[in-house]
Amino acid sequence: MPFNRANIFVLMTIAILTLLIGGCGSAADPAAPVVPVPTSTTAPSGPAPTATPVPTPTPDPNDPKYGGIATFANRNDPPGWDPMRTGTITLHNIAATLYGEGNLVRQCRDDVFSICSNLADSWEANADFTEWTFKIRDNVLWHDGTPFTAEDAAWYLNIALNGVGDRKAARWKSNLGDITKISVIGGNEVSVTLSGPAPRYIGFLAPVGQKIAHPRHLMQPEIDAGNTTVTPNEVGYVATGPYKMLEYNKGSVVRVRRNDLYWEKDSNDRKLPFLDGIDFPIITDKSAMFAAFRTGRLDGTARGSGYFANAEQRAPIVSGMGNKAWFANIPAYNKIIGINSRVAPWNDQRVRQAVNLYVDRQSGIDAVHSGDGVLFSLFPPGSPLANPGWATWPGWNPATKEADRNRANELLTDAGFSDGFPVSILCRDRWVAFCEWTEGQLTGLLGKGNVSIDVVDTATYNDRKGRGDWEIDAPSGSAHVTPEDMQAYWLTTNPNAKNQHDDTNVDKMFIKLANTPDGPERTKLAQELEYYLVQDQVLGIPTWFELGVVAYRSYIKGMPVPPVCSSCSIDMATVWIDKS
Repeated sequence: MPFNRANIFVLMTIAILTLLIGGCGSAADPAAPVVPVPTSTTAPSGPAPTATPVPTPTPDPNDPKYGGIATFANRNDPPGWDPMRTGTITLHNIAATLYGEGNLVRQCRDDVFSICSNLADSWEANADFTEWTFKIRDNVLWHDGTPFTAEDAAWYLNIALNGVGDRKAARWKSNLGDITKISVIGGNEVSVTLSGPAPRYIGFLAPVGQKIAHPRHLMQPEIDAGNTTVTPNEVGYVATGPYKMLEYNKGSVVRVRRNDLYWEKDSNDRKLPFLDGIDFPIITDKSAMFAAFRTGRLDGTARGSGYFANAEQRAPIVSGMGNKAWFANIPAYNKIIGINSRVAPWNDQRVRQAVNLYVDRQSGIDAVHSGDGVLFSLFPPGSPLANPGWATWPGWNPATKEADRNRANELLTDAGFSDGFPVSILCRDRWVAFCEWTEGQLTGLLGKGNVSIDVVDTATYNDRKGRGDWEIDAPSGSAHVTPEDMQAYWLTTNPNAKNQHDDTNVDKMFIKLANTPDGPERTKLAQELEYYLVQDQVLGIPTWFELGVVAYRSYIKGMPVPPVCSSCSIDMATVWIDKS
């Protein structure tokens, strides 16, 4: 209670009344003895009592610390800033910090095989799974402070599904399903109606590349003004992720800083992100990148094919830095030789089977990745959906390689190509090592002088793939962990599919698989699909899963290391620095 004059007057009055009442009491009881109060003339013996100290809690060294700028390399400038147009890690390594991961839902940060809530905090389906309703979080803001609404979510889905004007639909349109209606309900819910049952629909929405980087309140005015192909960088990179763009100097650096408006908290109710920001220097020279890491100019090396740390790069880090560095080891990308079966002679099953039998997959792991890779068929390593005996299939089994190659030559002769035929490998400029390996393998089968490499930049690569202007391309891919995640690579309805063909049986098999609950029947269907795609019809040629090894300094903490997919869980929201 504050002590003002009024308070003091009241206290004095109470004291006087107490004395008066006490005096009246004594007069009323003459029998009460009078006890003299002793006066102390000496100090009491013994030590004076002291207050018991309250212990100060010892900080838990494992508790995240706020602050600091981390420096992580990026292997090149992003080829574009729109995740509807490009899926390269060169973009997503940075974009995940700006746009966040996923959209209404996401692959869980700690378990990429499961689905977690994101900008929608809950969802439900009707009885036959033809309508899914998502409740939008109330506390999500765009970087500029504008609330993220159900209208924003519906607009994003419509743009991704249908495009507008010169703007094409998203490259992953097929993952959105056969949507017949998108509705906003009650202000904070968005409903998606599908033409048929889709009990696993959230699995189709979750892949990391399907980010929301399209603020309706900023992009719609651009579209209305005629800029239908507007991209995130044209509206200030405004999104909903844990960091905001500070600056981008092409060929030099991208700097992002903490988004104080970010909605997410960790499991202990601590506000994310922990870092003040991240600098992403653009380092295209791999040797220079590892030198920068060893000399303390980088806190982490780059992610992406061609820039992971192989045994040769790891050795001086281990010997020179010891426990001052650690490595994240992640099965990163499935490498698939893409086939366009719509063009001759690749429309001949015998030709496709011949290549599948001939290529020596292990030699690719050794030549391109210095042994950092594992063979796979269709599903990632360790997947319970894979056929138990896939490693013994013709083409995969090293013990039968000589017989497989003899059979490959027989098939090629049966198809009318005993002397081979000319083929051009479409090669994205980031994958030249893969292209050269593919060239060497095909030359052994088709003959010297018949195989060439057509190296193009990312934009040209994406354009030509979308137009069907290609025959085969070199091993490339991403870490697809579920059938729903990978179907865009194989469906006949996706013009940007990794493997292009007109076999509608594939579409039917994916649909049936998506509508089957977890259990023995789903596993059986998945294994049938795997065999049909890569062993029977050979509509694409899986080769190996690249092991992605990324080096970090020991003070980088809280970095998720998923069991597969190096482009997953990289929004850096939980990362912190501990130099204590």
